[in-house]
Amino acid sequence: MIRLPSQPTAPDQPLADHRFTIDGSEQLETSIRETCRDAAHQLRALIPARRLQGLLLAGGYGRGEGGVHRTPAGEKLYNDLEFFLLVKGHPWINERRYRDGVHRIETSLSRQIGIEVEFKITSAEAIRRSPTSMFFYDLVMGHRRILGDSSLTRGWDHHRRADHIPLHEATRLLMNRCSGLLFSMNRLAMEEFQEPDNDFVQRNIAKLRLALGDVMLCRLGQYHWSCLERNQRLQSLDEGIVPFPLEPIRACHNRGIDFKLWPSVEPRSRSSLTRELTRLLPLAWQVWRWLEEARLDRKFSEPSEYSLSPVDKCPEVSPVRRVASNLKAFGATGLFSSCRYPRERLLNSLPLLLWEPGALRDPTKRKWLCSQLRTNGRSPLETWLPSKMTTRPKRPPIAPAYGRLWTQFN
Repeated sequence: MIRLPSQPTAPDQPLADHRFTIDGSEQLETSIRETCRDAAHQLRALIPARRLQGLLLAGGYGRGEGGVHRTPAGEKLYNDLEFFLLVKGHPWINERRYRDGVHRIETSLSRQIGIEVEFKITSAEAIRRSPTSMFFYDLVMGHRRILGDSSLTRGWDHHRRADHIPLHEATRLLMNRCSGLLFSMNRLAMEEFQEPDNDFVQRNIAKLRLALGDVMLCRLGQYHWSCLERNQRLQSLDEGIVPFPLEPIRACHNRGIDFKLWPSVEPRSRSSLTRELTRLLPLAWQVWRWLEEARLDRKFSEPSEYSLSPVDKCPEVSPVRRVASNLKAFGATGLFSSCRYPRERLLNSLPLLLWEPGALRDPTKRKWLCSQLRTNGRSPLETWLPSKMTTRPKRPPIAPAYGRLWTQFN
């Protein structure tokens, strides 16, 4: 059951009054606050004042919903600290100009606070020009301003409408969370399954649980930047609004929020995690199918029908961007191999790898997967068999090619 904490603080409160977690100790809150101040101090020393526009803390801690990991040694942070560093000028040029200095600051602060600290270099103008997305909606509606004044977010109003988030954003979220399941299967298949692997699998299971409900709300135009508000909206949905039972999705969302706000990563057996992952797969396919049938205006009776369908699964991407992306990802051969956006290769491959365990024994489907992942078939493509697997499978379940492509187009 979800506990009932107070709502997160509003984005424009002073740093001294802002909470980064729902109910973390004052000591934990102070450590984050001091890290933010240290970051601001070091960045001021690195970047000239005439170029430094601002610094925003994003992610769960920026929204006041950061994870509190309670251990025998006391409370600890669990999620990364994600900052947006806004610098006047072209982000690519500023990335090359400041990345070494910024990396030194990241390393120093990460060592100091015990979790990863990351700065993404961009500019206020770049965010202003960016199209509406779930990512920028979450950033604009739920951040903590560390540097800069209130004019920093002027012109960002198009990012404030959750009902304007396009459906392909929900597809991208679900694709990434389902990919996390696939990567988890890979960890479960390894000879050595150690504590970091256990944490990785539990974290990705929790992320998918949360995403199933979040994707539904986005599809229904009811998404919200606060996970607590999203949960309340999900609980109040009427049965019959979707063509499958809501209760399993609600239960998943409850457990996903519990893990997000109060993560517990006690070691669990490989077989226990495998069974839990197996139970999530049918729910994930239900939501995937429901979302994609609405987005693409096409019916899909089974995963292979979706994967093998010639329908353009990334119609929102311009022809120029498609050409540039294929050239960047695959070199000169990318110009002639496909006019489709490379992320479509992931969308075409993932359903077969996740939900059709026999796909790789079918010559046609195997050939399709090899073509989509641009592999000659000699790399390990053997998939996971969820209906039979209760212990570690004999072979890795995912081609390295999928992981390489995912890192570029997730």
